[in-house]
Amino acid sequence: MRMRPLFVWLLSTVLLLSLAALALLAFTKQRLVDAAMEQSRADLAAIALTQDVADPLAAIELLETRDLPGNADRQAYIILDPETGERVAGNLDDWPQPEALSSRMLSSSDLAGAAPLVGRYDRLDGYFPMFVGRWLTDYADFRDRLVVACAIILVSVLITALVVSLIGARRLQNRLDNLSDRMAAFSAGDRQARTGDQGADALGRVSRRIDTMLDLVGERLQSREVVAERIAHELRRPVAHAALKVAETEKPQEAAAIARTVIDDLLATIDAVLFITDMRLCDTGKAPVMLDEIARDVIDLYGDVADAKRIVLEHDLRPASIMGERALIERMIANLLDNALKFSPPGGGVTVRVDACGDQARLVVLDTGPGMAGLPEEPGLLMNRGSAGMREPGMGLGLALVLRIVQWLGGRVEFADHAPRGEAIGLAVTVALPLA
Repeated sequence: MRMRPLFVWLLSTVLLLSLAALALLAFTKQRLVDAAMEQSRADLAAIALTQDVADPLAAIELLETRDLPGNADRQAYIILDPETGERVAGNLDDWPQPEALSSRMLSSSDLAGAAPLVGRYDRLDGYFPMFVGRWLTDYADFRDRLVVACAIILVSVLITALVVSLIGARRLQNRLDNLSDRMAAFSAGDRQARTGDQGADALGRVSRRIDTMLDLVGERLQSREVVAERIAHELRRPVAHAALKVAETEKPQEAAAIARTVIDDLLATIDAVLFITDMRLCDTGKAPVMLDEIARDVIDLYGDVADAKRIVLEHDLRPASIMGERALIERMIANLLDNALKFSPPGGGVTVRVDACGDQARLVVLDTGPGMAGLPEEPGLLMNRGSAGMREPGMGLGLALVLRIVQWLGGRVEFADHAPRGEAIGLAVTVALPLA
């Protein structure tokens, strides 16, 4: 049980208990007052009907004979001398000031002290001031028992609330300890560590969000590890191949050329990795550029590559202005076009389209290579495009670079299958970017 509902429950219980006790006391008091007043009225009527009680003592004797056996301590009466004001007879020492008979509210004297006194005033034989009443001893006894019962119930409620609070606090501490231990285990390398807390309270909701975050972080870490392992492997392979070639050649100029080529390839790879990991985009500014013009320049550069592979390179370029950096956009388009030409078979086709639709500019690259069957859920995190990628040269970072650059431009990339002119399924890459 949470602390706030527990406090509300405890406060409500005490309030309801208090109201119920006061209502019961008020009802009981009024019932006893009505009974006592009826008895006093009957006593005075009996005295009025008796002709031989003009003597105050005789009147007192008549009253005592009318009271029920065993209730002598409840009856109250007094007769005064009208001339001196002194008590002539009765069991009261002073002229009483009884409770307001018309009130149904409780007074402060009802909750503590002696039993309330109620009764009626009259004159004996029209001469002696007289008071006849009753002490509400039944009410006093009931009040005391009710106070004791309420105290017992209140103490029980407080003890129950305390026990529930201690149990709740212990459970909360255990859940917090579990949350801390699971996060520490994940930080120590346990990728399967999760809180497993399915509680419906705020801590349960936070724990489930943490589990979701740990799932995402675990997936990202696994993807980064795959990328890092592949990069490390690909970096070692050209170095080893170059070292073998250098060992076989006897001409220093050839050895230097081989080393220079390897160094250029390694620098290009490292530069691509730096772009992917955000180390080169932080200082790059954005300016309005024409996406269709940049695409046309890149397509011109790849014309000879397409002709060499007997691939038909087509384009449909319409004006579209976006915010970006020209070099990065050239690199993005070049990577997409290079990927399409690399995986399209001889005799296939590649189409590049640029247009504006609504508030977005679209760049679409269609090829006749392997479709979505060769791509993972996050294409840029896989080094090769399906099994065909294992036969193609290069580091396989092209799609990763495209994804990162598009993300920096505030756009999105979609990969889908398409069947150009009824041929085998190819790949369609659509890049959507905000218009300038």
